[in-house]
Amino acid sequence: MFDEILSIFSYKILIIPQTGFLVSQGSVPLDPSEPDISFMRCTLPGIGLLPYIPGSSIKGPFRAHGESLLKSLGDETHNHFACNISESCTSRRNEEYSKLTGSEKYLKLCYACRMFGCMLVASVIRFEDCYPWRNLEEASNLYKELDEHIMVRNGISIDRNSGKVNKGALFYYESVNLPFYGQVVLKNPELWQVALFLKIIDHINEGFQKFGRAKSRGLGRVKIEPTELTLYTKGKKGILFRTTDNRREASSERVIEGLMLNDDGWLRKGIVSGEEMKKVNAFISKKGIEELLQQAKRVG
Repeated sequence: MFDEILSIFSYKILIIPQTGFLVSQGSVPLDPSEPDISFMRCTLPGIGLLPYIPGSSIKGPFRAHGESLLKSLGDETHNHFACNISESCTSRRNEEYSKLTGSEKYLKLCYACRMFGCMLVASVIRFEDCYPWRNLEEASNLYKELDEHIMVRNGISIDRNSGKVNKGALFYYESVNLPFYGQVVLKNPELWQVALFLKIIDHINEGFQKFGRAKSRGLGRVKIEPTELTLYTKGKKGILFRTTDNRREASSERVIEGLMLNDDGWLRKGIVSGEEMKKVNAFISKKGIEELLQQAKRVG
């Protein structure tokens, strides 16, 4: 499935917190003056510690909501769209399965594992770490004024019998108010996989899926804006997508009106943003969802 390049979608994204936002480090600070729960940080050489969002903390919510959407296509007992923990795609791994080709393994997976990967095959969609800067100058300026963008909030524990605050249960945590810049890449996707990615973004922006900690207590709502799309494709006139009918893999070329593709000496390349990108995304969303619904009817 990845032995040749059919198409690559590379979306630059902007993540903007709409409420308090905390992606925690998960370790207790050694410095007693620091909050009990602090935002994830990385060391930037020559500058210092700065907040960032690991790609895994972005992929997790995307996969969780994507699985919910896919499961809505079938009945309660049908796990072809998204496998259950008790009967996951990975549990099928055995000596016979290991002899299959990558394409054969792919066709035996549920739709969620086809898109987000599992222990048997690599993910079609890859999430990069997101940082609140785009260059070293922005990072240096941010480090100098970091305190202005971090709020220290407190939390308590309530006694469920008395309804009063438990003594000694006060704790402090950080909430970051910064835009984060990142990238999401889809390699050799099916049309419906790009459409599902865009649909998940729509639902995230509606507040149906949150990120980080304390999501049920007011934190974690974000807005995600795709700001630029770079496309590479093997297609002659349009974009070459992988296709499957649950028995074999093939490819299909889709021509998108208004999308200019130029020969880069190896593949055909296009870069779109603004209104042009919105038109491309709208076409992909419409056709991709139609394709997915047609497959759902065949599968059940």
